[in-house]
Amino acid sequence: MTGTLLSKIGITNEQIKFNVSFDISVELKSEKKYKANVTIEMPAGDLLQEGTTNRQINGKDIIFKRY
Repeated sequence: MTGTLLSKIGITNEQIKFNVSFDISVELKSEKKYKANVTIEMPAGDLLQEGTTNRQINGKDIIFKRY
């Protein structure tokens, strides 16, 4: 079991959930600019059992708006 330290102090996956939010900006050679906001709920998976967590961002879920 790799998440033993968190388990030993009685932490649950629900107690360590948080959101990460950030903006992505893209500027094309034509000087058109696009922006999108991405919000991710972390941790992904069972951090207590796996010991680490990661999340892959799927580009089709991101909506870019011109600014």
